[in-house]
Amino acid sequence: MTYSTGTNANSDTCNCQTNYFFDSLTGQCISSTSTTSAVAIAVGIAVPVGILILVLLALLIWACLGGGAAASAAVPFASVPIPVPNAFAPTIVAPQVSQASMPVITSSTNLAQPPIFTGPGFNPFPGFRP
Repeated sequence: MTYSTGTNANSDTCNCQTNYFFDSLTGQCISSTSTTSAVAIAVGIAVPVGILILVLLALLIWACLGGGAAASAAVPFASVPIPVPNAFAPTIVAPQVSQASMPVITSSTNLAQPPIFTGPGFNPFPGFRP
């Protein structure tokens, strides 16, 4: 029997190795130390995450070292779909303006020149010193 010492304590019980006990219901030596659900959850999460990290690290190293044609080839851009006008949507048309309805400007006005500040205290470029 697995995990037994090969000796019997009596006609119904077997002697088991250290950290094992005899279960009379199953008739086997069973471990007395069991893993908890916290350990099972931690291992169940850590193994896939660790494998994912290793794969991503390998891909990063492969891409940085220029492995393969994919690293040096240009990545083509996906074509942008052209929007199809909706047959049921109203079409917006700009109003038509005729030349006859446009006002005619016959006079011109002169705009005043902005004042020009000059003098010993004026510097148009602060921080610049000639």
